[in-house]
Amino acid sequence: MVYSGCPSNFFDCGNDRCIAQFWRCDGEDDCGNWADEQSCHNLKLKCHDVNECPVNHTRCNDTHGTCIPDKWLCDGMDDCSNGADEHNCTANAVECSGFLCHNFECIPSRWRCDGISDCDDNSDEDECPKARKNEICDKAHGSYQCMTGECIPHSKVCDKKKDCPQGDDEG
Repeated sequence: MVYSGCPSNFFDCGNDRCIAQFWRCDGEDDCGNWADEQSCHNLKLKCHDVNECPVNHTRCNDTHGTCIPDKWLCDGMDDCSNGADEHNCTANAVECSGFLCHNFECIPSRWRCDGISDCDDNSDEDECPKARKNEICDKAHGSYQCMTGECIPHSKVCDKKKDCPQGDDEG
């Protein structure tokens, strides 16, 4: 008797992953180890899985060759395993009527040099007058003051990403 940790209507991939039975033999590696595509008869390989991405998608130039939606290109987030979707980005690729962060996020101009890091890369607080860095954060409006004096939105505290220069927002 073979033990399976998956419910009866799921396929056991053999790598601690369970997938729905209807994903078996669909030409896609749903398990991550191709176990769901083994021992399949009359398997029709989907051409876009090998050669091209669906419309409005781009293939990552990495070892996985993942297809990502075009809107994820130059959005400041690494969606390809090697971050290739964020390479060779230009300011022209992003429309921004406010402040364009170095990682191509767009924030309102009034957030620039306000003592709160609103850009994920903190570029909205770069090259600001020193007096702004030592201001007291407005905790009533949801700000957290880092040990170095910078203010960040309270929503960036304990989000598993170090936003303060010394990482004190993560404990």
